[in-house]
Amino acid sequence: MNSVGNRGWFVWTLLGGALLLSASGCSEEESVTDSDGTPPAAVTDLRAAEVTPTTVTLQWSASGDDSLSGRATAYDLRYATAPFDAAGWDALTQAEGEPPPATSGSEESFTVAALTPETDYYFGLVVRDEAANASGLSNLLAVSTERVRLRWTIDPSGGGDFLTIGEAIAAAGAGDTLRILAGVYDEALSFGGHELVLIGAGPDQTRIEHASDLPGQTLVFASDSQLELREIGFRALALEYPNGFTADDSRVALHGCALIECGLTSAAGELLVSQCTIASDPPTRSGEPAPLVWLLSGSASFERSIIVNGSNYGIACQESDVSFLCNDCFGHGEGNYTGCSDPTGLNGNISEDPRFVDPASGDFRLQPDSPCAGVSGCGPMGAFEVVE
Repeated sequence: MNSVGNRGWFVWTLLGGALLLSASGCSEEESVTDSDGTPPAAVTDLRAAEVTPTTVTLQWSASGDDSLSGRATAYDLRYATAPFDAAGWDALTQAEGEPPPATSGSEESFTVAALTPETDYYFGLVVRDEAANASGLSNLLAVSTERVRLRWTIDPSGGGDFLTIGEAIAAAGAGDTLRILAGVYDEALSFGGHELVLIGAGPDQTRIEHASDLPGQTLVFASDSQLELREIGFRALALEYPNGFTADDSRVALHGCALIECGLTSAAGELLVSQCTIASDPPTRSGEPAPLVWLLSGSASFERSIIVNGSNYGIACQESDVSFLCNDCFGHGEGNYTGCSDPTGLNGNISEDPRFVDPASGDFRLQPDSPCAGVSGCGPMGAFEVVE
């Protein structure tokens, strides 16, 4: 063969070999993919991050393409209203819009919507790779959706859902809101195991007042409850013992409330008192003295509140964790504080006459020159406005 022929054969051989090598490379790559026998690892930490009446937000850690390495191709999330295992997978409801998997170890999140309130759901997750290999079933997660929280209106004139607050408490479910319109409510309230929000029309507009000869009777008693009370006025017209508002093993938040002649006692719970006015002892038929605020145990926080004119101690602490920020505690017969460090002069706390407009006639608004009208760094204290 001549040199030209040799060169042609050599070129053809290189080109043909290259083409053959390239084609062979594609075949080998496809063969490796098709024969990928390592599935993604199963998710083991499927959990609920947030639950509402109609949604559940799930979180989990991404596994991988090959066991716990790489990046998988797809998630298959399914659920039912009864427990299940891998054998019943095809009959389950499949979620829509699952996110594409992130790299191994990443935090994943997805919200399943359009669920039924107050229903038990069970969730499971399978991970797939590009070769259609499937992981084992994840841990089975049981979640109960919440009930729909309702808003009830209490109107003593008959224009709401209930005439009395007691009726509303008995009918309400966990997390409901009771909107209490203006009026004077002659009731003693009892909360046992309730989770409620009570909102009044203002401490001088929505007023709960009651007198009782019953031993141990309080104006408000909360046991094992979670309560938020806003813009409500309380007054114990007369009680056998000096417990006007008693919280036992409960989480109670009072904001913008007035407790007039209505002592406050908290035990083994969590108490938050924010921008409230607590003034004067509750009149008691037994004549037994007590601190105006009695913190027996648990934790308590007082912010921008006025606690004044108790015949005994203002605030008594017993085995309690208490914090004070921007309060006025003043004018108590036995002393302002006992059992806890006096915070006066620290963190905006003062001990001065708040200068109410006319407390004898029930006007607990602040005069313009009140030391509680706008202490530097604190803003106005108490539940009532400053008179201009």
